[in-house]
Amino acid sequence: MAEEEEEAAMEDPWIDALEESWNQMSKARDFLKTETCNEVAAVIDALFKSQESSEYKSARALYECCVAHFADFLTLKLLKAYRNCSTSSLLRFRMIYLLSQATTELRSRNFQFSPSALRDVKPLVISCLEMEETRESDIKILRRIVSFVAYNVGMLEEGGWEELNGCILGLTDTSPCRAFHVFLDVPAVCDDFITLPVIQRVYDEAELVLLNAERVGVQDWVLAFQTVVKVGVHAADSEMESTLMERIRKLADDAVKKGKGEFVDRGLQDLKTFLARDGSLSKYNKEQRTFVAELAFKIASCRHESKKERKKVKSEISSVLRKPNMYGHDDDDDDNDHIAGGFEIDWCNHLSTLSSPLEILRIFAVTDLEESSREVAIRRLNLLLSDHTTKKVVIEVSVMRQLQPLLISCLKEDRLSVSDSMFKVLGEVVFHVANEVLSNKEEDTWFDLWDYIVSQCKTQFEKAVYIFQCLTMRLDDMDILIPEITLKMIDSVRKLVERGGMEVGVVRRAFTDLEKVVNKQMKWYSKSDYGFVKGLLSRLYAIKAMKMESRMVLWRINAIVERGVHDDLKE
Repeated sequence: MAEEEEEAAMEDPWIDALEESWNQMSKARDFLKTETCNEVAAVIDALFKSQESSEYKSARALYECCVAHFADFLTLKLLKAYRNCSTSSLLRFRMIYLLSQATTELRSRNFQFSPSALRDVKPLVISCLEMEETRESDIKILRRIVSFVAYNVGMLEEGGWEELNGCILGLTDTSPCRAFHVFLDVPAVCDDFITLPVIQRVYDEAELVLLNAERVGVQDWVLAFQTVVKVGVHAADSEMESTLMERIRKLADDAVKKGKGEFVDRGLQDLKTFLARDGSLSKYNKEQRTFVAELAFKIASCRHESKKERKKVKSEISSVLRKPNMYGHDDDDDDNDHIAGGFEIDWCNHLSTLSSPLEILRIFAVTDLEESSREVAIRRLNLLLSDHTTKKVVIEVSVMRQLQPLLISCLKEDRLSVSDSMFKVLGEVVFHVANEVLSNKEEDTWFDLWDYIVSQCKTQFEKAVYIFQCLTMRLDDMDILIPEITLKMIDSVRKLVERGGMEVGVVRRAFTDLEKVVNKQMKWYSKSDYGFVKGLLSRLYAIKAMKMESRMVLWRINAIVERGVHDDLKE
């Protein structure tokens, strides 16, 4: 009897695991049967929350079960949801990113769609490519999904994929760069998968981009360059090969003559990444490898007079072509992160399409979003606002004012959910917004910001000082507020010094921040500014029990002020 009980106890873990697996598959079936977009969105959004959250863990288990057991239905579900369900560009991005990750896994295990699923998937993919709402950042992800579907079409069907040819042809008329993206990731599953008229049309559009190097950005030029190289791969070992090679060399030489030599350098560098990916999906034959290597040598001649340098470029390209799967796996390879791609690159591409600062800040304000996603978002916003401050782009002051209340909310967020690196960038964002609204002729003193600084002096002194020192612009008409803030800060310093151990870290870092502020602001100090800083230093120095190390920072600041301010202003 005892032996039977022991055997039963040993079987329990297996039974539990089997029941859990069954339950998970039942949940997956229910999810795939859902008709409403809200249910799909809830699972998708949960997959981008903190990985420690229960919502993420539950959604991840459900999603992995779908990928493992119901890949056909998951693909259809996400493509339909992308096309029909959401007006949110963020949700659409998440859907296709997850699907692209799934197709990568499915390809690695040689998964093939069922014939019935493939018939349904093909028109869905085409409709997603042709949607007006589909952004170029989405196309960069969709192209990987198209590649996997095209591979399945080549394996399971005869006669190519006519609708894809028509889609690429249509995109060359409306959005050539989108056509280039799709064309580049179509695997060479058979010789006529992409028809000759389509290849010719794509080449003509890519050549137009390359001929206008002075009018296009480097990314579009490099994309077009990769496209003509891919056309060359199709033409290798044909009567067109030598003519095409010389034509591409002349296009590169033309860019150099127009002063865009860096486009060619970037093109050759990024070509390695493209060839590694394309060579892994479509095994290049000897003639194709020879063509690309010789082409790289000829293009390198446009930038390098030394034959040794040209041979080096050719050797690097040849190395990638021989072992495409190995490229990027060397720890010392500068392109390791780039070829690895992953979420951050796709996320950056998505954020770069958002021209509204408020939209990006709203993404950052979602506190349960995974930390690295939030950090990329706030850095993107800082870059966008920095371009406004340096007059590279124009953002209306009304838009800046929309950012103010949400920024204060982000500043007040629990420090545990905002890393030091994120808070630092957030302070720079505050500067850009304050610089715009406080310098505007219409009265806007942003009282909420000053209230925040005063209140934080009592609770989180370092945060208050950091935000205050970010405001390095001239603050006119702030005579009433500045003294109040200053007195609060001095009082906070006094209390921290009286506590003893707090001074070494917190106070000294605050004084170092103050030193940075004085250095930045010295160029516009007036007589009143000089008097204010001298009075502030005097009050801080008068605090009893302050350690000598802290006083030395104050001495340095005083020396900076005395050297930097003209004698006429000291009277």
